[in-house]
Amino acid sequence: MTYNKNNKIYVAQIRQDNPEMTLLAIGNIVGITKERVRQILKKAGMETRSSKEVYERRPLHLKFGKKPCPTCNKLVPYHQRKYGLYTYGSYPKYHVECRPGQVKIDVVCPYCDKSFQLDTDEYSRKLERIQNGNQKAIYCSHRCVINAYWDSVHQRIPNDCGYVMRGKRNTASWITFQCGTCGVEKSIRDQEYAHRINNSLTGLLFCGRKCLGDWIRRIKKKGA
Repeated sequence: MTYNKNNKIYVAQIRQDNPEMTLLAIGNIVGITKERVRQILKKAGMETRSSKEVYERRPLHLKFGKKPCPTCNKLVPYHQRKYGLYTYGSYPKYHVECRPGQVKIDVVCPYCDKSFQLDTDEYSRKLERIQNGNQKAIYCSHRCVINAYWDSVHQRIPNDCGYVMRGKRNTASWITFQCGTCGVEKSIRDQEYAHRINNSLTGLLFCGRKCLGDWIRRIKKKGA
């Protein structure tokens, strides 16, 4: 295509067709200086800098890498780090919100019905343990793991009313009993109460091991 140096339309058309070209390259094609090319483009309201120069002068947080994010398939911006007097940066593989560890999965504890979240990596590891037979279910805490284990050992049905979401207890279905030694009133789950009464030789319940030991020593003194 032949360009006429007296026609300003050609300069604008070259810039539109080739945004990566510099002012000097456009001026060499048309036969004018780069300053005259800049004046023409500025008067036409077009970008006077090449696309490469525009990209290099952009702030660091607006620059993007060549490879898109594997999760959202969008370009990842430049990430700058600063440690002391040294500053360096790179293009991360994922966006901050697209990292595998940042994606959460909603899970419900099978023992206390509490809703909690797990990372995708941790959730997949727990599922793999369940499939291999090393784990029975995904619990919210170690406490629920222990309670579920002892319920299975004693063949007890977990009391859904004994625990409630967000860690608060609902004692509506609990049974209140009086300690056989100190007389203090305590509350326990109804399944736990039935289990203790059925396995108690005296029919008494105690609030702790100390009261149980005191009662045993008292019986021994009376027997002596």
